[in-house]
Order: sequence, then C-alpha cells, then structure tokens
Amino acid sequence: MPASEALKLSGLRLSPPGCVPQCDRRPRWICDYSFYDVNDETLPLAALEAMQFGHAIDRILCEILLADPNLGPIYLMKIDISDGFYRVNLNIDDMPKLGVIFPTAPGQEPLVALPLDLPMGWKNSPPVFSTVIDTIADIANQRIQDILYRPPNHHLDDMAHEIPSPYPTIDPSTSDMPSTYPTDDT
Repeated sequence: MPASEALKLSGLRLSPPGCVPQCDRRPRWICDYSFYDVNDETLPLAALEAMQFGHAIDRILCEILLADPNLGPIYLMKIDISDGFYRVNLNIDDMPKLGVIFPTAPGQEPLVALPLDLPMGWKNSPPVFSTVIDTIADIANQRIQDILYRPPNHHLDDMAHEIPSPYPTIDPSTSDMPSTYPTDDT
C-alpha cells in the first residue's frame, strides 16, 4: 500500500527488507526487525520449549526405545513444509507492527507491505511455527490412537458421489450380453 495510507495505521513500525543468499536455493527474503527495536520489544509469548532442533535424533531414538512393541511396528515420517512460516497467519492487530518499507525510484511514493503471516526475521516466528507444528503433531497422534475417532466426510467426497459416471451402466436383466462368459475349459 502507499506509505501515505500506511501512516494512518495505529502502531505502525516500518522495517527495511533484506535478502539472504542460500546455497542451492533461491535467496530468502527477510525483514530487519532490529531496525525499530521490534525484535527487542517483542514479548516472547510462544512456547520456547517447542524449539528443540538440536536434539531431534535423541528424541526420536528415545521414542523408539520406549515404544510398546505390543502396539505394532513403529513408523516414522518426515515432512518438509516448504516456506513453513508463510503458512501461519498473524493476528490482524500485529500486522502494522511488522510493516516493511520498500525502496522506490526517486520521486515515487514509497510502498509499505504488511505481512499476513509469520515473516522471516521476526524473533517470534520460529517458536510460534514450532508450537503450531507440535500442536498439529499432538492432535494427529491423539486421533491416531483413538479407535473411536472418525474424520468427518470431506465435501469433495460428497460431490464425488453426485458426479455421473462417464461409463454406461448395464442392467444384466435387459442386456443382450451373455450371462456367462466362455472360459478356457469350454
């Protein structure tokens, strides 16, 4: 949005953008939230214990060791969520605090971007994302273990039953097709 409109927002903070080169990947766009002390003044409300990156293999091996063999084999799954921070929405009231100003050509009005989801460079993004992922894993594991849980029908499942088949249905009582087919024995 034009900076003249963004300046009307309550609590607006404008930080500069940056770019981090990455090996064998596209460069990562980030924001410098140290510019207006946004990171320093951000309350660490996310669960920091969710940030357990350094001991992942130890935790996995411990879970395998403590698993009850009577419950069957152990299955492991790893999912790489591309651009995971961008999958978690921000509270609408926090967006102006995380504004980013874009450089423009001389004589043009500066543009301001307000993030809709967790931005790269904000100190709360990693723990919030980790907390979301841990919560999803906890709910999924709880539902897997609940033998009474049945997921609700997906709306596309209901629609699939309403779509006519492209193949004709044959009523065997009115069909000229033989009721039995020859086999190698006949």
